[in-house]
Amino acid sequence: MHNYNTGVIGIVLLENLTTPDEGRDGIAMVRELFDAIGFNERTRVPERQKQSLEAFIAILREFYYIDTLGGHREFPGQLGEGKTCPGNFGLALVKDLRKSTGLSAP
Repeated sequence: MHNYNTGVIGIVLLENLTTPDEGRDGIAMVRELFDAIGFNERTRVPERQKQSLEAFIAILREFYYIDTLGGHREFPGQLGEGKTCPGNFGLALVKDLRKSTGLSAP
């Protein structure tokens, strides 16, 4: 049974899902330097985390009408403010979740 209340629900992933070049600022320059000399950690979203997010989205959709899934910077006005959230790796996760859940982009 669906309760057709609509709204935006935010899911926060407490990790750095950016690539070294994101942000176009001093921090990005330092991260790019570290990346160039081999001090880098390639961020990977664990498969269990992705599965948990898919399950969580499915539960939310049982109670709310949700047809859109987007990363923070995909919503109007965010990219122009220099937002990197959820990061390139995070945005790849969002795109994968869209495919698996059938949700649309903002």
